[in-house]
Parts: sequence; structure tokens; C-alpha cells
Amino acid sequence: MRDALLWLAIGAAAVCGLSWYRATRNVASQAQGQVPWPLTAVIKPGEQTHVVVSDGSLMLRFLSPKEISLAEYLKPNYQQSLIPTNLSPNVSHLVNYIANSRLTSLADIEAASTVTQLAGPEAGQLVISSARDLNQNELDQGNFVFVGSPISNPWVSLFTDQLNFQVEEKGVGGKMFFVNRKPLPGEQKTYSGLAHTGYTGEDYATISLLPSSSGEGNVLILQGLRDVGTEALDELLSDATKRAKLRQAIGFHSGSMHSPYFEALIRARALAGAPVSIKIIATRRIQH
Repeated sequence: MRDALLWLAIGAAAVCGLSWYRATRNVASQAQGQVPWPLTAVIKPGEQTHVVVSDGSLMLRFLSPKEISLAEYLKPNYQQSLIPTNLSPNVSHLVNYIANSRLTSLADIEAASTVTQLAGPEAGQLVISSARDLNQNELDQGNFVFVGSPISNPWVSLFTDQLNFQVEEKGVGGKMFFVNRKPLPGEQKTYSGLAHTGYTGEDYATISLLPSSSGEGNVLILQGLRDVGTEALDELLSDATKRAKLRQAIGFHSGSMHSPYFEALIRARALAGAPVSIKIIATRRIQH
């Protein structure tokens, strides 16, 4: 009975996320004027941009527990390998619902909504979808905004080799942290986030701009350790002053024609799960 109630609570939260996900497909842009940087690198007139949010069904890996690679994720009905056979009928029904629904987090939806609004007149070029619905052939054309880490959005794993700050997890469902592959003076080797969503403390996130796999477009990756990290990135994108600080931190001057590829580590101080301040901790230029 306790397990059933637990999954019912998870399912209810996921259903809420689904409602927000559907709602954002019809968000009308409130932004006026030009698309702000760094979105100018991935939202361009006449070019399609995929905004890909995390896949809530990946929470099923807590049942195994099992890490899911992109290769496994792309297998048909990969979820079935995660679901035990000894579940009670009620819990089995709920788990199957999660496996077959398009669910995501509210933080991801807020990020997708912000990107849509900031796209202004180019909002019609955006295609918002779940990681589950992305086709590998689509990566060969257009621009992308990926929301989530490889743990919640396996497509991001295609680009992690190019990143200095990489998300790791201490066991499935355990503490999450960023590994600093090549620390510079004054930097830490790891940056650990909140133990769970909704806690008070510090969380971390990264925003990264890279070339697409085909080289025909660009990719913007927004990955937070917990929801508060993703919300901090949403705040950064929404605030012109914070965007200017990011430009300054990576050394991108207003007179430059093209944005450099980069990654930036962001620290968010959270109160009861909500970001109250954010700070750029470290940056890297990505060579192409």
C-alpha cells in the first residue's frame, strides 16, 4: 500500500508536468524586438529550432535501478526493461501510464516557455518536443535547445565530450554533482548540488553553446542538477543584466559578429527550492 501511495504521488506530479507541457505548445510570444543573445545563436530567421525537454519516464530507472545510455534509450519500449514483474496491479497500472506518457518537469516547461517568449517574431520557427519524440535524423539539420542533463535528456550525452563541466550521479537517484575535468586556479574539482528538489542550499547549472553534430547549426544546452538549477538558467536568460554579465564573463564583446562557443557554470542559492540569487562561477571557451 505504501508503494502504491508513493507512485500515486509521483504520478500526480508527473501529470501536472504534462499539463504544463501541453500548455506551452500554444504559448504566445510576449517579447518584442530582436532575439537576445545567446538565443541569437540558435534562433535565426527562416531556420527551424527544436526545443527538447527532458523525458519524465526516465524516473522508472529508480525501479531497477539502472543507468540509461542513449543507445538503450533509443531501443523500442526501453521502459519495459526497467519495470519489475512483481508489482501489484494498481502500481503496475500507474507505472505503465508513466512509461507511455509524455511527461516532464515544471522547470523544463518554464525554460521552454521563456525561450518561446524571447524568440519574439521567430517563435513560429520553434518546435517544442519531448526527448522521447526526437528523431536521430533530425540532428542533421536546424538548431537545438536541449533542457536537462544526460540523466534526464539522453540526447545531451552526444555533446558531453566537448564540455569541461559534466554531470555525474552517485548511484541512480543519488546526489548529483558537476565534475570539473580540468580545474583552473581557484576552482573546485566538483560542485555538488542539493540532495533533493525543494531543499534550501546551493545548486548548480551550466549553460553551453556548441556546434551541432552536423556542423550545420548550433546547440544550446541548459542543464541543472535539480529543478532550482534549471530555474536559475531560466532567470539568467530572462534578465538582460544577467545576460550582459554572462557576455562579459566569456569575453564576448558587443562589436563581435559571431558568438563564441562556450560553457558557463552557474551557482544558485536556493530557499525552499526557489533560486534567490545566481552567480557565474566559471566559464570556458569551446574551440571548434
